[in-house]
Amino acid sequence: MRNQQITKDNQKMVGELLERVQNMGIEEYKEILNSMATFHNYSYSNQIILHFSGASQVAGFRSWVNDHNRTVKKGAKAIWILAPNAFLIPLEQYNGKAQMVDIVKKDGKDYAKLMSFKSVPVFDISDTEGDEIVKNMTTKSNVELETLKKVADTLGYSVSYEALEIATGGYIAEKSIVLNSNLSESENIGTLIHELAHGELGHTESKDMTSRSLKEQQAETVTYIICQMFGVDRKSEFYLKGWKLDENINNSFSLINKAVNTISEMIEKHQ
Repeated sequence: MRNQQITKDNQKMVGELLERVQNMGIEEYKEILNSMATFHNYSYSNQIILHFSGASQVAGFRSWVNDHNRTVKKGAKAIWILAPNAFLIPLEQYNGKAQMVDIVKKDGKDYAKLMSFKSVPVFDISDTEGDEIVKNMTTKSNVELETLKKVADTLGYSVSYEALEIATGGYIAEKSIVLNSNLSESENIGTLIHELAHGELGHTESKDMTSRSLKEQQAETVTYIICQMFGVDRKSEFYLKGWKLDENINNSFSLINKAVNTISEMIEKHQ
């Protein structure tokens, strides 16, 4: 019962924190994005929790001991984050209230595989002591344009060049990305990430009804996070200073997080 209450409180807190994000200024919003880059391996809900907790690098109690040879200080306060919790019930007992992700056959019977959440404790590095952390948990490296072209190819996008107006970085139409041949290679790195973000966010699909301003905000948010992760210098203020995410902010951050994970995993794979 205690874990259920913690989980319920956590989910309520995430909702309240996300409402705060809607009214933030540009600098505070960028701080949120910096945390999302740091904790990109976590769900966006946990990224929000970890940001507002002031954490910089977290792991579970056993992970600190076994993987990093550090111990959690006596009296340290845990940060409770949300973890998926899958379980089975007989299919005939499924009432539709919980999310069913699959039907599993076991001992000749059909079971509904349901997904819920539970809360698990993690501890910030400031609450631990022991061996120095040599490598941060988040990948930090420069990314080259040729690497991004391989990423685009793997994800099914073609990349070409045209002489565009100098103020135009590039554009995407369906699965075709066009970069500006008048710009330098370094300038086209951020542009290619931005156009890949549009594609992975589904902005080029005919059924997509997202407004242009929201598309740009979502795409540049993805771009900013990825650039933070890989050490790319990207001036995002032009897009972010007038940002306004979807009123359904859970939907926006869910899409953003998915696109960030897809593109960043491909970058790591091709480096």
